[in-house]
Amino acid sequence: MSVVSLFVACSLLVVANMSFICQHCCELRVGRTYRVTSEEEGVRLLDMIVCDSCYRQAKKLGLRAEEIELNDQFDSRPLSKSA
Repeated sequence: MSVVSLFVACSLLVVANMSFICQHCCELRVGRTYRVTSEEEGVRLLDMIVCDSCYRQAKKLGLRAEEIELNDQFDSRPLSKSA
């Protein structure tokens, strides 16, 4: 195995270690994070950071949900969509 092949193989194993606790199921999760929100008459009723599984449940219920990126301080912002 060449050095380049070894480097590529090892780089595929590196995953950002950004773990969080899902605010719906209370499980410690690693991976994609989503914000689920619900508003009624301009009043925000729900604003949660959730895991992929809870995100899918929220979408089935018709709630607004978007993928977000968590930074080191656990603030969140929507992922920008490139044009």
